[in-house]
Amino acid sequence: MKKFVVAGAIFISGLCLPEVLPAKEVNFDQIIRALAPGVQGAYEKFQRSIDLEIQFETNSATLTKQARKQLAALAKALVSDHLSGSQYIIAGHTDARGAAAYNKALSLKRAKAVVDHLEHNFKINRARFVAKGYGEERLKDTVNRGASINRRVEITLVHEAHSPTDTGEDKLELGPGGASPKSDAIKW
Repeated sequence: MKKFVVAGAIFISGLCLPEVLPAKEVNFDQIIRALAPGVQGAYEKFQRSIDLEIQFETNSATLTKQARKQLAALAKALVSDHLSGSQYIIAGHTDARGAAAYNKALSLKRAKAVVDHLEHNFKINRARFVAKGYGEERLKDTVNRGASINRRVEITLVHEAHSPTDTGEDKLELGPGGASPKSDAIKW
């Protein structure tokens, strides 16, 4: 009986203290699949975006060791043939703890910290990024407004490197003979 009480207490403490759990890391392939054109053909018209659990020191824009590791995977994807040259919004989000104005300013500082890190450590041109801070405006978990899932950085494709800009319409490249569209699917 004593074993069940101890096990129950450990389980409940894990539910009450979600900050203790490690962040879910997103790998190179997951980033490419979320952001690269041609991967999710059925959703081509929708915005391409991925949330990353980039963690910071409490009440600061200082990246944690986990965040630097996650940003290394992001940088590897951003300089790959699939994503190089495209432009992105780096959006910072916070939970709803604290004042809304403070959270908005902090989220912008954190987004800028990500852009700075990508530029200084991976030599990615900062002109490829627009840093935005949303604070607590776009919570992922609106029921538990203080949840760690709300504290994130979102990467959104703004402009593809090879997308047409003159008419705003997609153009198809025809393969040999002009009979069928050229496939631009990523080969893994």
